[in-house]
Amino acid sequence: TEWKIDIKTETQVKKEQQEVISLLMSLPKLGEVTANLLYTEGYRSLEDIAFADSEVLSKTAGVDDPEDIEKIQTAARIALRDKLEKMTVEEAIEETSQSNDEQEINENDENEENKVENKVENKEEVNDLQKEESQ
Repeated sequence: TEWKIDIKTETQVKKEQQEVISLLMSLPKLGEVTANLLYTEGYRSLEDIAFADSEVLSKTAGVDDPEDIEKIQTAARIALRDKLEKMTVEEAIEETSQSNDEQEINENDENEENKVENKVENKEEVNDLQKEESQ
């Protein structure tokens, strides 16, 4: 696997964070506090909002009304469509490539987390069996 490492300064990270939060705040029903919360929980793009599981998004954002979640996701999808219509083919290819790289990194992180969780569960099972055997 080929790894691409981006090193960013603190200023660059803060600027990027503010851009994402502003983008999230452009969606209906999302204020600054909710946008920051979503950012903290890993929602960094319109795609993340548009295609998120609505129940998970609802819990994460603290938005209880399913109609509000639908409005948020619909607005994100419309904004994505508008963005794609304005892109050149080269920009769309680059955007897709970056998204795929980020998705692969996230999947690798999730796989590692699952391995750790499975090891913990297996260790607990072994401990339980050892306790049963000693009784």
